Amino acid sequence: MRRYLLGRLLQTLVVVFLVTTASFVLVHLAPGDPFALEDPRASAEVRARWRAEFGLDRPLPEQYVRYLGNVARGNLGWSISHQRPVAHAIADALPRTLLLVGVGGALALLGGIALGVYQSLRRGSPVERVVSGATLVAYSLPDFWVAIVLLLVFANWIPVFPAGGVVDPVMHDYLSFGGRIADRLHHLVLPAATLALIAAAGIARYQRTALLEVLGADFLRTARAKGLPERRVVLRHALRNALLPVITLAGLMIPALFGGAVFVEKVFSWNGMGLLAVNAIAARDYPLVTASVAMGGIVVAVGSLVADLLYAVADPRLREGSA
Repeated sequence: MRRYLLGRLLQTLVVVFLVTTASFVLVHLAPGDPFALEDPRASAEVRARWRAEFGLDRPLPEQYVRYLGNVARGNLGWSISHQRPVAHAIADALPRTLLLVGVGGALALLGGIALGVYQSLRRGSPVERVVSGATLVAYSLPDFWVAIVLLLVFANWIPVFPAGGVVDPVMHDYLSFGGRIADRLHHLVLPAATLALIAAAGIARYQRTALLEVLGADFLRTARAKGLPERRVVLRHALRNALLPVITLAGLMIPALFGGAVFVEKVFSWNGMGLLAVNAIAARDYPLVTASVAMGGIVVAVGSLVADLLYAVADPRLREGSA
C-alpha cells in the first residue's frame, strides 16, 4: 500500500506540473495581455512600463523559468485585477468552493446510492421505470440550466432561498455563531442542490446497474436460502460489492463537480474558485489564471487519489496485491 501511495503521489505531482505548464503557455499565447485594453487614464508609455514591471516584455521561455522559480519559493505572483498577492485571493476563494463541492458531492453520493438501491428493490415495477426515466432526464440536463431554473423557482417565484451570495452582506456579522452557520447554509442550499441533482442522477443509474449484476451472485442465493429477507440481502450483502463501480465513478465525478462549480458559482454569485477564475480570465490576469488552474488540478488529483484509496479499502484484493 505504501508503494502504491507513493506512486500515486508522484503521478499527482506530474499532473499538476503538466497542467500548470499548459495553462501558463496557453494564457500567454492568447492575443493581448492585462494592459492591452485602451484606457484614457494610462498612456502607451505607462502601459509599456507596467509590462516591463511584470516581466511581460520578456520572451515566453524566460517568463516561464521565472514563474517556476517564484513558485518554488512559494510566490504565486501578484494579481493584477485584485491588486494583492495571488495566494491571498486563492486562500479566500478556495474554502468556499471546497465547501460547495464537498456538500454537493456528499449529497450526490448519498442520494444517488439510496435511489439506486430503491430502484433495485423495486425492479420491474412501474415506479422503478418512472424513476429510471426521471434520472435519465436529470442526468442529461446542463448544470447552468438547472441552476437558472432553481434560482427562478426558489428565489423568485417561491422566495424561500436567497438569490445569490455566500452570506447575507448586511446581517451576517450581527448574527450569533449559530445564526451565522444557519445563514451560510441557507445560501448554500441552491448551489449545492444544483451540483447534487445532476451527479446523483448519474450515480443512481450506475448503482442500480451494479446492484442488479451482483444480486444474481451465488453467495446471495445462499443468503436467501438461509431465510434472510430480500431487503437485508441487498443492504447487508450486495451493496458493499456493488459500491466498487460507484467509487470509481466518484473519482471521475470530482472533475465534473469542479467544472460545474464554475457555472454554478457564476449564476449564484458564489465567490469561490470558479467565479475567481472566470473573472481572472476576463481581466487577463495571467498569474491568477495560472494559479487557479494549477489549484484546480491539485484538488482534482487529490480527490482522485482519495477515490483510489477508498476503492482499495472496499476491495481487499487490491490491498493484498499492493502490499
